[in-house]
Amino acid sequence: TSLSNRACALYFYILKCVNLHNIQKRARLFNKSKEHHANEIDWTRHQNKFGVATYYRQEEDKSLSIKLEGGCLMGVPVLYQMAILREMDLFHTWSPFCSKSKMLKRRGKIEALGWLNIKVPLLG
Repeated sequence: TSLSNRACALYFYILKCVNLHNIQKRARLFNKSKEHHANEIDWTRHQNKFGVATYYRQEEDKSLSIKLEGGCLMGVPVLYQMAILREMDLFHTWSPFCSKSKMLKRRGKIEALGWLNIKVPLLG
C-alpha cells in the first residue's frame, strides 16, 4: 500500500504540475494578446459605423483577428459583456447583421471558436 500511496501522490503531483504549466501558458498567451491588441500599428482600420470602429489583422498563423472599439458598452460590467460573447450560437437572434451563428468549439470558460455569417447592407 505504501507503493500505491506514493504512486498516487506522484500522479497527483504530476497532474498539478501539468495544470500549473497550462495555466502559465495561457497567462503568457493572454498577456501577449493583450499587448498585441494594444498595439495600434499592426491593425488595419476597416470602418467606423454606428459608433463602433472595426479593425482587422492577419496573424502569423494566418488566422484573422478582429477588434471592435466603441462607446456603446460604456458602463456595462465586463462580466455581462463576456456573458453575451459566450453565447455565440445566439448571435443571429439579436445581432442586426448576423444571419447565422454557430459555436464550433469551446476551449474554456472564456475561450471559444465560432462561425458567424455577417451580411452588411450597402449604406450609401
